[in-house]
Amino acid sequence: MITNTLTNEIYIGGSTDIKHRWSNHLSRIRKGTHTYACFNNEKNVKFEILQECSSADELQEREEFWMGYMSSLFTVVNKSKAGRVPLNSKESKAIKSKCQQGSKNGNCRLSEQDIFVIKQLCHDGDYTQVKVAEMFGVSPTHVSNIVHGKKWGSLEEENKNV
Repeated sequence: MITNTLTNEIYIGGSTDIKHRWSNHLSRIRKGTHTYACFNNEKNVKFEILQECSSADELQEREEFWMGYMSSLFTVVNKSKAGRVPLNSKESKAIKSKCQQGSKNGNCRLSEQDIFVIKQLCHDGDYTQVKVAEMFGVSPTHVSNIVHGKKWGSLEEENKNV
């Protein structure tokens, strides 16, 4: 549950990976782009786990329960649960992966333009990967992974298709 501590508006959601889900919410809150604008001030937001579940079916059932129960106490901003794709489906993983690539990833610190500059600086040989990492505030390993296509590989694929 996410609560706006000033207005008592709440968001109820279920997840099989709470750390990742909260990270995603927090990223959008910090950027001021959360789906529900009432949560776009990090100082007024509180995260809570209402219940831990042992199966996907139980998770869905308890999410519905908590939405109903909490609506009698608070203003629930998400009136209906999100559409569900089977948790282990290849389609679901592909959609999530595509939606979180590059700068769309909430934890991303670099832009597409930064990636082009990093690759160019390393390719030209004027700067070491360590120096480029310092310039962009990332680790030398991250720069190496970018240069060798292990990170931001989707950017290369997009450019091939253009």
